[in-house]
Amino acid sequence: MHLERPPLVQVIAQVRFPPILALGRQESVAPFQEAIRRRYPILRPESVPERLLLGVDGPVVQPSTMLWRFHDKDDVWRVALTTNSISLQANKYSSRADFFERLHQLLDELVRVTDPVAAGYERFGIRYVNRVRHPELEHLSRMVQPEVLGVANIGFGPELIFSVCESSFAVDDAQLRARWGLLPPRATTDPTAIREIDESSWILDLDMFVEKQPEFDASVVVERGQRFAETIYAFFRWCVTDEFLRTYGGQV
Repeated sequence: MHLERPPLVQVIAQVRFPPILALGRQESVAPFQEAIRRRYPILRPESVPERLLLGVDGPVVQPSTMLWRFHDKDDVWRVALTTNSISLQANKYSSRADFFERLHQLLDELVRVTDPVAAGYERFGIRYVNRVRHPELEHLSRMVQPEVLGVANIGFGPELIFSVCESSFAVDDAQLRARWGLLPPRATTDPTAIREIDESSWILDLDMFVEKQPEFDASVVVERGQRFAETIYAFFRWCVTDEFLRTYGGQV
């Protein structure tokens, strides 16, 4: 359903693949930049230093690498390319068709420049981040289903400041990870996707992903992403009421 004022603050697609060291070099990335430069004319490269990450199997050293950031003039659309991932981020979401057409182009150009097909990919995910702010936040109990609101709807005497719930669901060979809840001012559950703001807000953060696929085929990846988006919307629609849709300009 089309919403005139969607509460979406970010939509992100990311593919992670085995490292391609050539993507750390300017001369290797130049053909990719040229192919996408009309849509994303601004490039801001960053050098990411070596980091020590703590994983379930112990500490892992992540070597230094280059991060190539491309975006349009209005900074609405962003592309990030590293030696082992590519992502597309929309800060204003116009339509599913536009988003996946752009993703298809990026993956096609990545295949053309680096040919990652044989190695497959390690993870592919689609993420939709919704945020309810004032004045809509005052009517949250009418906009969100009671099962989702949880303690935000029990009427307990003291004022609720912070409450975030997280659930994971198996959907065929993929997973849907849902996170929702109330955030106080200057708080975030993920600085990379949910920026800090100076007021309380309620978030609904939906991430669907699949891991370790044997083939990197742009058309297959995009088709899977479209199915993910449909599942994410179905879960979103279960979470919210008709009042939510009407509040943001939907026709119910």
